[in-house]
Amino acid sequence: MTSTCSHLGLGLKSVIGPTIFLAFMAFSGTEPAMMGLVGLFLAFQAWADFRRRSTLHQRDDGIYVWVEWHGGTRCSATDPSEPGGEWDSDGDGDGGGD
Repeated sequence: MTSTCSHLGLGLKSVIGPTIFLAFMAFSGTEPAMMGLVGLFLAFQAWADFRRRSTLHQRDDGIYVWVEWHGGTRCSATDPSEPGGEWDSDGDGDGGGD
């Protein structure tokens, strides 16, 4: 099997964006409890993204396989991490990934 992930951990955009957002919340007087909830949500999103990327591999037949946060296995004929792939269209409402 050929691995397509780098195993380098979280990407820069996964860390800088949430850090700036939490800093803005802190300086704007947001309640600490709300900041904690947002922090937990952002940490979960980062963990889910890391799990997805760290489990991505390509089978011998060329199909890409990865494990989602809930433990379910997903498959794609194309590399889902490439622009326009399965992961690029997640949650943007364009109906991609059919």
